[in-house]
Amino acid sequence: MRVLLVTTRYPWPPRRGLELRTLQFAEWLAGEHAVTVLAPAAARHRPPPPAALPFRLETYAQGGPAGALWGLGRAPFRGWPAQAALYARRPLAAAIRHHASRTDLAILQLVRLAPHLDAAGATPPVVARRWM
Repeated sequence: MRVLLVTTRYPWPPRRGLELRTLQFAEWLAGEHAVTVLAPAAARHRPPPPAALPFRLETYAQGGPAGALWGLGRAPFRGWPAQAALYARRPLAAAIRHHASRTDLAILQLVRLAPHLDAAGATPPVVARRWM
């Protein structure tokens, strides 16, 4: 199966819990499936991931503060919590639409990405609330 795993943090190198869980989950899935991890673009100071990762790492541009304000402005009308609204950004939705059209399952890491459920289109989406 082709799986898209969407996260809100660039996972390499893993310095925080969410980054480590992203890598562990992607590696676990890659044992049986073709996995693409969709993450925000890395900050300039972060080193590139090793070439031997068992999954594909794709990035998206987060946009500036205006993108966060766009999501926060829509939150009260959509019933989104503020944390989810911060990640309701157009570039991320476009990246999910692009990659989900080529996959069999889209996993959105954490509920903060729930505003992007519709971006998966015909690909079944799953919101991962908790990890192993």
